[in-house]
Amino acid sequence: MESSEKPKLVSDKEKIETAERFKKEGNEQYKAKNYKVAIGKYHRAIIQLKAVGQNRNIGNLMGLSADSTDIPTEVKDRTNTLKADCYNNLAACMLQQEEPNYEKIVEHCNNVLEASKGNVKALYRKGVACYHLKNYEEALEYLQQSKQNDTLTRKYLTLCKEGIAKQEQELRTAYKKMFTQPT
Repeated sequence: MESSEKPKLVSDKEKIETAERFKKEGNEQYKAKNYKVAIGKYHRAIIQLKAVGQNRNIGNLMGLSADSTDIPTEVKDRTNTLKADCYNNLAACMLQQEEPNYEKIVEHCNNVLEASKGNVKALYRKGVACYHLKNYEEALEYLQQSKQNDTLTRKYLTLCKEGIAKQEQELRTAYKKMFTQPT
């Protein structure tokens, strides 16, 4: 590139289109059970979406003509919806891994729930992740909020209740040991 040429900024529209393509490719990989590849595609989509709106700042710094107005509402809405979908799909992929990172799954679900409060899939996935983190009461709450009535959800609800009962019993036993006087 010659010094007189100014670098071309990728438009928000192009970034969103690229993100949509990555999301679609991720969905195809998920269906094919190639979860690791799907995770990479969803991450790439999110990177594109996080860059939406950045041209306004970069363009001004580089002396390029960039629109300095705020991001249009429809672009923000589309970006947020796509981002939530990708985070939700990431959580789904991660739950399928041999050794899921449940903390990261909870984080991804939180990103979805921030954009879409009652997202049933995110509530369910967060509940499952919380269960595996032994946060049974929190898991129970999210699973109940998901309002799903399938076999797997009912199984996790039962497991959460059993986990809570076991923790309460362990707590009672510990307190009993602490307050019983030696003979």
